[in-house]
Amino acid sequence: MDIRSRESSGIRLVITLIEYKEPIKDYFRIFANVNEEEMKERFKTLLILVIAIVAFGGCTNTSSNAKPDKIGDNTIGFWGDSSTVFISKNIQNGYHVSIINNKSICLYHFEKGDSISRYCLIHEVPFECRHYIDSIGVYSVDMEFPVLKLDTLNGSNPSMFFMDVNFDGEDEFVVTYSGYNRDYYACYDLIKGNQLKMNRDVLQPISEPPYNNIVGGGPGHNYTEFDYKNKKIHIFESLGCCAYQETWAEYQQGDGTESDSGVRVVKSEHHEFQSEDDGSVEIIEIYNMVGDTLKLVNKKRIPF
Repeated sequence: MDIRSRESSGIRLVITLIEYKEPIKDYFRIFANVNEEEMKERFKTLLILVIAIVAFGGCTNTSSNAKPDKIGDNTIGFWGDSSTVFISKNIQNGYHVSIINNKSICLYHFEKGDSISRYCLIHEVPFECRHYIDSIGVYSVDMEFPVLKLDTLNGSNPSMFFMDVNFDGEDEFVVTYSGYNRDYYACYDLIKGNQLKMNRDVLQPISEPPYNNIVGGGPGHNYTEFDYKNKKIHIFESLGCCAYQETWAEYQQGDGTESDSGVRVVKSEHHEFQSEDDGSVEIIEIYNMVGDTLKLVNKKRIPF
């Protein structure tokens, strides 16, 4: 990517950060557990850092002999005394990866050729970078984001990895978040970006069901299964000692437009076990997709 296109992309990114202030705040609220005042400070810091990317993007030595960890003193000084920049020594699944980190934010940049330049807000740096987390400056680091071909996510997976989770033949970037007695997985579509949005480069995790609840691990043996042959997903999630929920989703081909095709939830079941005066009973609620909404179609009580 040449300097002019990098600057143009950066300017669009600054505009997008302002336009998508509320979704970015939602990210911090959900994944980083911060209050309103902290969110305001983090947003300000993020905006300053991105402006720095635009301002200094043309200052970096881009010759073939340049070392990625040698960036001008003016750039390092701009980051301040609490920021660190990590640059992956290795190409990760075809992407050049760099990370800007300080006490407020952690901004990942994925770049592939001249066509893909995506930014993701993620809650932590990779394990390989944690040794330098309290340092100042720019570091070239051996990172590893493996490309996985799994049929089950069960909580024993790496913290960050590439995997095709929506059956489009391209690998999404998947980040593991620790929840209460289980792990959740945020999936970023680096190829398509944020579809149907003004700017596709500042990514939010895929939020459409079932991707808002990809789960695995924990004492309830939660898991998410991927059937690549039939393009289906099955999610099992424990809801405590006496209940669990199952969700089924499948790939549906639209009317020929890209936005109409994708993975959709088609069925969900909620199971709850209760003790009553005359014995124990399992209550099963079955929901099917009717139009665009999951609707209760059957409710059963089974003594046991």
